[in-house]
Amino acid sequence: MNKIGMTMSDEDFTQLYKMFDMDGDRKIIYNEFLRALRPKMSLHRQHFVHLAFNSLDKDGSGEVDLAELAEIYKGGNVREFSQQWDDKTAPDGVITAEEFMNYYKDLSASVDTDEEFELMMRNAWHISGGEGASQNTSNIRASVTHSDGSQEVVEIIDDLGVSRKDMPEIRRRLEKQGVRNIESVSLAG
Repeated sequence: MNKIGMTMSDEDFTQLYKMFDMDGDRKIIYNEFLRALRPKMSLHRQHFVHLAFNSLDKDGSGEVDLAELAEIYKGGNVREFSQQWDDKTAPDGVITAEEFMNYYKDLSASVDTDEEFELMMRNAWHISGGEGASQNTSNIRASVTHSDGSQEVVEIIDDLGVSRKDMPEIRRRLEKQGVRNIESVSLAG
């Protein structure tokens, strides 16, 4: 601070240091520094972080464990995957809603608009919906031929963890969404 010409009392310096040293370990790491400087995350953005977390938290416990991740990401290294959200100071293989939110608060600071953040969250977590520039584009679209010969393209709603190769599951999801009289299903695009 002195090198850049800022002078302050010892008391002011101590207060400033405490603001940056969020975990109280008497060290300021880069992420603590960034967290102290980042703007507050809007309620709009927080809403999409909650939606994403809830898509992982299948049992509604407020925590996501490795078993829940393995259910969605079959065949992937879920322990490694979970480490991006798990508390770095005390990793336990369990992701809390607070840890998940903190990860996205850091990321949010580098996304300019709420619309861009919404699109990022919708596409990353397969959250259906959105309008205009925020409309989801990552969910599976299926071409459905009905028994009367009519056809339509239908989005598989909230398809996180659904494989494009699992046609029985895609068909089950379509039926659950209310698509009736399905003669055949093929994947669009």
